[in-house]
Amino acid sequence: MKGLKLFTVLVIAAIAGVGVAMALTNPKEAAYQDYAAQELDAYLQSNVCTKIPSLPGISVQAECATFVEDNQNEVKEFIASNTDRQNFFLLSIYKSNLSADAFLPDIISNLAPSYYTETIGVFDNFFTYKVTRQ
Repeated sequence: MKGLKLFTVLVIAAIAGVGVAMALTNPKEAAYQDYAAQELDAYLQSNVCTKIPSLPGISVQAECATFVEDNQNEVKEFIASNTDRQNFFLLSIYKSNLSADAFLPDIISNLAPSYYTETIGVFDNFFTYKVTRQ
């Protein structure tokens, strides 16, 4: 009986310890914005900039990559304004609706893809578990 009580106390202490660790390492919104901006930057550089047709005498791909790198603050603001955070104290879920419509002329805005993402923030890390092209 004494061993069972000790085991129970140890299990409760371990669960409480994990809970405290999760609460202390629940990432903040600014950290998510940094993470999402890096992910979006990598996506744009590898999937968008590389597919832009070249023009004679102009390195459009290099200009696109430079533009993406030079506008990280704007990207973070864009992500912040299009993301909802659900804070569960131990972890957070970030839901983002990302669309380039606001940056494009009306005539072509419906040609740009939109994405919906869901990311969990826990233990100072982010794990994107859902990406849907809309």
